[in-house]
Amino acid sequence: MYVCMCVCVCVCLLVCSVAGGGVWCDCSKEGMEMEGGHYTLSNGLSPGSLLVYQCPPDYYPYPSLTRECLSNMWKDPPRHERVRAHQQCRLVECPDPHVLQYGTVYPPEVKYFVNNETTYECDSGYRLRGSERRVCLENGKWSGSTPICSRDDVNNHCPDPGIPPGSSRSGNIFDIDDEVIYRCNDANVMYMVGSKVRTCKEGGEWTGTEPACFYKYTYDTAQDISQDFGDGMQLSLTMMKSVDDIQGERMIRISKNGILNIYIAVDISDSLKPEDIKKSKTMVHNLISRIASYSVSPNYDIVFFTSAIEHIANIVDYYTGQVHQTLEILLENLDKFEIKTNRAGTNLNAVFAHILQQIALIKANSKDNFDEQHHVILTFTDGGYNMGGSPVNNLERIKAAIPKKDHLDVYVFAVGAKIYENYLMPLVTEDRGRHFFRINKETMESMFDEIFDDGEVVSLCGLHKTADSRGTKQKMYPWNVEINIKLQKCFGSIVSPKYVLTAAHCLIGAVSPDITVDIMNRNYALEMERFYSHSEYNYKAKRDQGISEFHDYDIALLELTTAVNFSVDVRPICIPCTKETTQAIRMPLHSKCSEQGYNTRMTPRDLTTRRPCIMEATKLPNITAENVHTVVTDNFLCTGGISPSVDHIACKGDSGGAVFKDTNQRTIQIGVVSWGTELLCETGSLEKSTKTSRDFHLNLFKVMEFLHDVMATETKTVAATEFIDNWNS
Repeated sequence: MYVCMCVCVCVCLLVCSVAGGGVWCDCSKEGMEMEGGHYTLSNGLSPGSLLVYQCPPDYYPYPSLTRECLSNMWKDPPRHERVRAHQQCRLVECPDPHVLQYGTVYPPEVKYFVNNETTYECDSGYRLRGSERRVCLENGKWSGSTPICSRDDVNNHCPDPGIPPGSSRSGNIFDIDDEVIYRCNDANVMYMVGSKVRTCKEGGEWTGTEPACFYKYTYDTAQDISQDFGDGMQLSLTMMKSVDDIQGERMIRISKNGILNIYIAVDISDSLKPEDIKKSKTMVHNLISRIASYSVSPNYDIVFFTSAIEHIANIVDYYTGQVHQTLEILLENLDKFEIKTNRAGTNLNAVFAHILQQIALIKANSKDNFDEQHHVILTFTDGGYNMGGSPVNNLERIKAAIPKKDHLDVYVFAVGAKIYENYLMPLVTEDRGRHFFRINKETMESMFDEIFDDGEVVSLCGLHKTADSRGTKQKMYPWNVEINIKLQKCFGSIVSPKYVLTAAHCLIGAVSPDITVDIMNRNYALEMERFYSHSEYNYKAKRDQGISEFHDYDIALLELTTAVNFSVDVRPICIPCTKETTQAIRMPLHSKCSEQGYNTRMTPRDLTTRRPCIMEATKLPNITAENVHTVVTDNFLCTGGISPSVDHIACKGDSGGAVFKDTNQRTIQIGVVSWGTELLCETGSLEKSTKTSRDFHLNLFKVMEFLHDVMATETKTVAATEFIDNWNS
């Protein structure tokens, strides 16, 4: 009897192919694992595939963030990474803060990790500027601003510019034309954004922007982008700054009569997966929608690029008039875009050459105003470029083509784990704030949701956070207020700094001392001076017909004692037929009030569905088919039912609340909740209407005379609301 001893031999078979005159083989899985995390592959084990290491929040991959598959092997990490035990996840570390001159950092640790806190104290005779306390954040940045210890008695022309964490500075004299030069202390693992060289100017300011040193795993959050890109853009978009205003020297400045040209280029090379490209489209859509909230209508040039360029919107069309490029058409073309070209390679130089050509065509088609036009270039790229050469020369040609230096801003948003900062950072303008950002693919879609909602635009009517925002419900409906009258509660909406709009029936029998107005979800009360109910409102008017309450002209305005202090979560809603609303919905200022309602489809029900909607009111006592139009007058909007769509039903206590429509990311109130046929929900709940339930709302377009007579009157304490000239037609 023979016993067969079998020895199993594991043979690693390589998958190879012939390309470009050579043999290319797949990489092995050996050595790809990491401790505490996982990895993803852009194209399996094929040559050119990028291995990206992933770690839980507060951790980063060490020592390599990525590795690339070459033929039959994974590319060796850089020399400074080669001495290593194994790939692992390490706790996020922030740059060394022990660069503070003339002061002390507490506690004195060797390294500072995520959630570590530091405090700063200056030596005797020195005063602290910047943050006294900072926290190491999960993205590897310090909270707050750079602490600086300076002496007031030193006769410097410019203030001490400080030394950001992780960096060093040469130059300690701050007189006119003196320079300071910065570098990162560990250039192997850190990179610098901002100005490496800054010069003291005659006006006592430093050129450029404050530099910062970041680790390679550091990324920018939406808040970071808001502080730089967002702040600069929003001040231009609201046209609140003149071309001579140089506050902070970082905003894109545009005069009220200026033209803003925006060029958007998005990388769709094969290093990006289909879901990444979908996120890119959503990101651009959100950005354009947010810009559409403001009072400027930019001209757009949008391209998606790989080795070639695919056009979504051609900016020259705005100048030649060959194509009627509306915002709706632009967004529709963006959403329908499908990749048609070969996705191999990233030719960023072709993008800048294209933009240079577009600028030349714009100049040729502009009459006399090219010198006043502003140009903003936004480039989104997955790490860098690998063909077509450097775009720097074409960028310099673009700069030379723009007559005024402050009329051009070039931003680069680097997406992904493998980013070539040295290639990309020379492609931005640096004179007006930070223009280079690193972003995560995971945050692309929501990146622009919150960047235009702070600072000096809080008084802009109808702006709000979206339902997907991380803010509170009050930020989604920042105009909401709660009105308490003795034991009764109603809602209202802030429609100007001094007025709250609500339903007149909420105030029956009330006197001013009985009424309190509270900001929703905030311990913040508004003091009321007086209130105005519509002169034709009379809830007893139909009692001789058996109708206990009649609510035609059910509208009132509460005048506040002092103006509301607007903020991100306390701001007004737009109302019809005002100049601000006309700008918000992008209609000519000479438009009629009736045209405004028609063109923006402000009414929830059109004439073909109104009659079946209001006929459900006949199920109430003493309302018949013969008198229903007497009770539900033409002043009411009707909502509810399940066809052609399902609405939300008004709840007990919802009276006086805003009925609104969203357009161009701005919200316009078109009605006031008045009464309904069925009580389907308790206060505060949100239920959908049934087949028979109906709600009726006072149509603001029908009571414009009342709104105008109260709100357009300027007194010593009340600023007049600006209505359009044709408000009554």
